Amino acid sequence: MHFLAALTAFLLPAACLADPNISVNPGSIKLGARLAGHLHRPPSFAVVPHNLQKVSHPFEVDVPLKVPRTKACTVNVVQHEFVFSFGKPFVGNFTPPVEKECNGPWEMVVLEMTGSSRGRQYDRIAGLWIGGFLRTSTPEPTNAGILWKFQKDVTSYSSTLTVPQTVVMDLSNLVTAELNGTYTVTVDLAFYSADAHANLDDVPDLVVPISAGAESSAWFSLQSDSSVGARNVTLPRNLRRAVVEVYANGQINDEFWYVNAPNSYIQLLNQTGTGNGAYWRWRWSREDFVFGMLTRLSSVPTYPGPYREILVFIDNKLAGATVTFPVIFSGERASVMVPMLSIGALNIPSYYIDVTPFVGLLVDGKRHQIGLQ
Repeated sequence: MHFLAALTAFLLPAACLADPNISVNPGSIKLGARLAGHLHRPPSFAVVPHNLQKVSHPFEVDVPLKVPRTKACTVNVVQHEFVFSFGKPFVGNFTPPVEKECNGPWEMVVLEMTGSSRGRQYDRIAGLWIGGFLRTSTPEPTNAGILWKFQKDVTSYSSTLTVPQTVVMDLSNLVTAELNGTYTVTVDLAFYSADAHANLDDVPDLVVPISAGAESSAWFSLQSDSSVGARNVTLPRNLRRAVVEVYANGQINDEFWYVNAPNSYIQLLNQTGTGNGAYWRWRWSREDFVFGMLTRLSSVPTYPGPYREILVFIDNKLAGATVTFPVIFSGERASVMVPMLSIGALNIPSYYIDVTPFVGLLVDGKRHQIGLQ
């Protein structure tokens, strides 16, 4: 299982602190942390009817963003073609908008990602770090090509966007004689200026990333249910509320965890191996596509059962837990995901864990460990 997380915290006015020398603007703190991996399975290479052999526009069904009517200024943060990019993330620079009417505060900040590809290729997991706020996956391309676009509200990360900083985007792609598709990606940020009526009370003042690196793939990759990804942080002493935002999704052998069989059915399914559950892999044949039937290809033992739980620890104390949503990536059912993708395939969802009861432990001015499991 692979994770990405963020902690939002609200602060008391500095006047409420016992130490008058410590002063932090009231508002909130958001900590981000990432964990992900890469796909290592054959692409589906599904048979697609002739009338679909044209440029496809994959999309995810979602509620359109309602943006303010105020002026928006757009800043490009990524323009890159990912060819052979394992271990070679895009590294660039971000500069906040320079227009006077868009220099903040902002009522809304919208991320828009556009991608294109053509040929044969896996669906790839990707992450973007400017303080750490995007997890996505790519659709599988066709020989005729694909073009897709989606938006995400990233207003809660506004505090990370007020100063120039490094941008890192990891989309690990592999090009071979058979896998010849590359991914061309553009990411823009649209900043909508706030007017006198804008409510900015819920926008955090500070984002502290919880990640594995800086100018590299910053997500944690947890290989077992005992693995923990953690980072030490020091938080302001006028903290009054804290919420951890977590991104998590399975990859490699754990990508299809939601179809694993429980332990009690392993023998009935004639499963063998070290896995505590069973994972069923399917394929579409030409006849299957016509008649809408699935054919069993193989069954492979993998990690335990059809249940995944995210645990958040503060100084090795369990602070909260949540369960993950089963995101079905486009490569799992390439034949039927044309052009509509499953919920969360492009804009991978996050999960919020309120850890306000632990704020009293975090306001001593010392370093504390935030862990993900």
